[in-house]
Amino acid sequence: MSGRPRKIRVAVVFGGRSPEHAISCVSAGSILGAIDREAYEVIAVGIARDGRWLLLPDDPEALQIHGRELPEVTTGQAVGLSNDPVQRGLRVFDGAVDGLSELAQVDVVFPVLHGEQGEDGTIQGLLEIVGLAYVGAGVFASAAAMDKEFTKKLLAAVGLPVGEYVVLRRGEEAGLDDEERARITLPAFVKPARAGSSIGITRITDWSQLPDAVAAARKVDSKVLIEAGVTGREIECGVLADAPAPGQPVEVRASVPAEIRVLHGHDWYDF
Repeated sequence: MSGRPRKIRVAVVFGGRSPEHAISCVSAGSILGAIDREAYEVIAVGIARDGRWLLLPDDPEALQIHGRELPEVTTGQAVGLSNDPVQRGLRVFDGAVDGLSELAQVDVVFPVLHGEQGEDGTIQGLLEIVGLAYVGAGVFASAAAMDKEFTKKLLAAVGLPVGEYVVLRRGEEAGLDDEERARITLPAFVKPARAGSSIGITRITDWSQLPDAVAAARKVDSKVLIEAGVTGREIECGVLADAPAPGQPVEVRASVPAEIRVLHGHDWYDF
């Protein structure tokens, strides 16, 4: 016994079944490359496009973009979450006792899944059920933020300004009436309501482009947003807050604000 404290064991989960699978893999590569290995023991878990959970090598380089080829989760050792909150960990499905012993305990999950079944509260709910701590927003915040319609409604409810938009639900025709066209100034953006990474988004400059743009968005999500373009500057800022002890204030930390500038002939900020 060396007397050294055990490292915190982090399961980085990425890939997934959404159209943003490859982008999630790229994000995971950045995280694997940045985690302090002196403090954390890392387990890399990829979810294949068909939903299989696979144990993968802890190799950030394998999750980089090479040329124009995006990474993908395809093969690995099959694993799954234990449904016993006391065990709080992963089970190896091939019966390898050594592997099961090594992976039985997980201290925290870092979900790096993008889009459906990743950012929408579903995996957060699964982790809550099995009693695993995880990084990021909780079930409700994840679900509300993933659905752009309800994000806008919540922001408006507390008095924050939002751009003009129209929601097209499943089965509704890809058209706007005169009042809606007066509100949604061109150029406009047509996008899936519950997706990210710019997948399925079209920038339109003429209303004749609307049907094709809605069709592209509906390949990703049955609910579509049509948003007026907003001219201005785009600023992003990350905010972190730790769960406080009972009776203690929440500690909130914000990153340095950064401006997104679209260069090199692009019309808008896409992946």
